[in-house]
Amino acid sequence: MQQSMTAKATRIETLLFATDLSAHDIPAFNYARKLAETSNSRITVLHVVESLPPNTELLLSAMRACGDVDEFGSEDEKTLKETIRTRLARFCAESANGTARHCFMPDEVLVESGVPSKTILKHAKPGRYDVLVMGSCRSGFIHAVLQRSTAHKVLCQCRIPVLIVPACRG
Repeated sequence: MQQSMTAKATRIETLLFATDLSAHDIPAFNYARKLAETSNSRITVLHVVESLPPNTELLLSAMRACGDVDEFGSEDEKTLKETIRTRLARFCAESANGTARHCFMPDEVLVESGVPSKTILKHAKPGRYDVLVMGSCRSGFIHAVLQRSTAHKVLCQCRIPVLIVPACRG
């Protein structure tokens, strides 16, 4: 009985992949894809766009002659989601190296604005996702001392298992 409860607890049914769409996320995407394929789980991709200060939003809105900041944001979100889908297709092609029979695409793509670590933590909750996968690129000692990375902030506070895939050396 104990063994069956443990097996159920470790079953991965839903996976969250957080990405900033940079090149260092390709290895993390590979891990997320392989994990989702081998566990037959659903995968959601989350991309967080850092919020602009209010004055900047108004200035951009005026420059684009959009007239309405909310309309401006929703138009950009639609464009951004399409960009993310295009980049994911490229990630898939680059990560497959000609070995995949088909291109793996996520079940859902989320694009939100906010502080990346806080937004990722808002989504990465028990009962919603079973594991979080994200990439990390070391930026050096000074960066580590002055500003913790998004991956570090998420790792310290996340309530579900986190797989952080390193990509950069140095």
